Amino acid sequence: ALEYPGMNDVSIPATAALTRALAAAEQLRHQPAQSRRAPGETDYQQAVAGLETAFRLAAHSRPFTPGPSFSGAQGLVHRDL
Repeated sequence: ALEYPGMNDVSIPATAALTRALAAAEQLRHQPAQSRRAPGETDYQQAVAGLETAFRLAAHSRPFTPGPSFSGAQGLVHRDL
């Protein structure tokens, strides 16, 4: 957490995306591998690949830093969550 402080803040869009990707992979984890995306690739495998990408993006994203025009709660609304 110290190396990547934004990883525990779901108000950061990349961290919110990571949380959604984790939930999607977890939901597919125990389901039968019926749906195929590419030859030999299941929905779960695709979800795990998406989770890996989301993790890399979240790990390297910067935490929110209020600028001079930040006015309290207005800056806390994130439409992409």
